[in-house]
Amino acid sequence: QGTSSASPIVAASVALLKCRDRYIENDSVKELLYASSYDLGSLGKDFYYGYGALDVSALILEARGTVTFDMLTDELDDIEQTFIRNHTLQNIPEPTRNYAVFDGWYYDIHCTEELNLYADVWTSDLTLYANWVNEDDGVPYTYVILDDGTVEIRSYTGHRRYITIPDKIENRIVSSIGDFAFQGQTRLREVNLPKYLKRIGLNAFADCNNLLSVSIPDGVETIENYTFANDARLSEVTFGQNSSLKSIGNFAFQNCGLINFELPVGLSSVNGSAFSGCTRLKNYSVRKGNVSFLSVDGVLYNATESTVVAYPAGRTSKSYALPDKTVSVGVYAFAYAKFESVSLNKVTVIGGCAFINSSLRSVSIPDCVTAIGKSAFRYNFNLSEVTLGKGIDTVPAGAFYMDYSLSAVSVPANVRYIMGDMEHGGAFEKCFALASVTFE
Repeated sequence: QGTSSASPIVAASVALLKCRDRYIENDSVKELLYASSYDLGSLGKDFYYGYGALDVSALILEARGTVTFDMLTDELDDIEQTFIRNHTLQNIPEPTRNYAVFDGWYYDIHCTEELNLYADVWTSDLTLYANWVNEDDGVPYTYVILDDGTVEIRSYTGHRRYITIPDKIENRIVSSIGDFAFQGQTRLREVNLPKYLKRIGLNAFADCNNLLSVSIPDGVETIENYTFANDARLSEVTFGQNSSLKSIGNFAFQNCGLINFELPVGLSSVNGSAFSGCTRLKNYSVRKGNVSFLSVDGVLYNATESTVVAYPAGRTSKSYALPDKTVSVGVYAFAYAKFESVSLNKVTVIGGCAFINSSLRSVSIPDCVTAIGKSAFRYNFNLSEVTLGKGIDTVPAGAFYMDYSLSAVSVPANVRYIMGDMEHGGAFEKCFALASVTFE
């Protein structure tokens, strides 16, 4: 965890602090250490980084302020904490009451403007107000009984930020989270899934943009399309050692805040679209015993390395070269990749949307490439140079759609079709800088 290095640095920082105020209380020192930290890894406190990294300059030199957490109830005492000006606060209280559910901190007493956890910074003293909501003691879900006698959750009607879905309802096993069941539950921070769960449905937790982490029970076999899509703060997804997961659907984790992703042993079906837009993702790993996939320096390939499945879009390398044994670039494999150039080497097939939203500045498609999927280089706003190989006969619909910097294209004699359709648009549509097209 790095404590061997961190401990003497923190100790020295505390010594500097005590030089300024020799009578400072230990509780105040602890509070200032939290206030002077900046977030690392998953949002808020997490297993690997705790409250983040200590900013020694902020601890010793920066101006301080006081935030008052007003509980808006006589049941609890208000709390005052020190914060560092222009610095996020990492240690934020989560109060509890017997007959009401805490629903977040707000800047106004009417609870209309919510605090953006671990992101907002302050420059002057302020008061935050606790919002409380009522929740009945009954089951806060709508659900149905499936043909096999188990329960499927259809929606959540409660108000809690941290929820545990029961293993059983009406003494029946909860086996499925239905399509759209929790979609748009923006207050949700953490959910504990039932241990007998087998399926997580289409869009089940999509647009839960404050969901921070989720642990997938061992019995889950399928994560459907868009299940966790647009969960921008979802930075950690974990699987048990005995995970039964076989399939992850298209766009399942699209636009999530994932940093690392480990594929469980039994997973046999997933493609790059599942992680499209995960621009913080730096590494894929594959659990030992998986026979379908492997990780090559953190890049996900199929087991034979003949297909690149997904490149971590959070990497900042300027270039990438595919191995000679790789002959196929999977769909969305390099979506949002930050590199500026790529060596395709012996690739023969480039999948649909393979490089969508990438940062490519130039690309040379070798003669060995015989097929390019629709929208393969779509939204490559920096792409200015393209060399088309002599192995393709079709430039598909949307191939270079909206590549604003593309100024000239030379089309080799072997190309017979330049395509377009209603869904993807024209091959070179909205390439506004395109001034020259040469047909060989």
